[in-house]
Amino acid sequence: MTTNCAAVSVSQRCSRIELLESALYAFQRATVLKVLVRNCPEPVTLGHRAQMVLTVLLDERALDYVVVAEPEVCTVDALAKQGELLRRYGDRGLLIIPHLKPLLAQYCLERAVQAMDARGNAFLFRSGLFAFAVGDSFRAKSTDSGN
Repeated sequence: MTTNCAAVSVSQRCSRIELLESALYAFQRATVLKVLVRNCPEPVTLGHRAQMVLTVLLDERALDYVVVAEPEVCTVDALAKQGELLRRYGDRGLLIIPHLKPLLAQYCLERAVQAMDARGNAFLFRSGLFAFAVGDSFRAKSTDSGN
């Protein structure tokens, strides 16, 4: 059973692997692109090194991304720190976080930080690929009928 990290409360930290599974499932639902985990080390904290390689399948091409999944990135400051660390991988760096809120998405677009979240939101660019996906909002609905 896959845990949807975007729906997990702050007190219930999801693992990097759960975050990856949720993000890939949501991204594939929001786009026509297929994504595969090509190399995934043991689910341990790896500091600021890449944690896995993903392959995005686009027609006959396979585009590899070096991924850092960070379940606790939720502020611009935290995103900026991870974005700087990803720059060492050039246009292959990809950050996966639980939710790309509008402010975080704007930061990614302005600074060319490739990112994906567990709700299907994504910003990916490479030669021959520009993907800007808007996923599910998971907005809470009121159950009050007004009576």
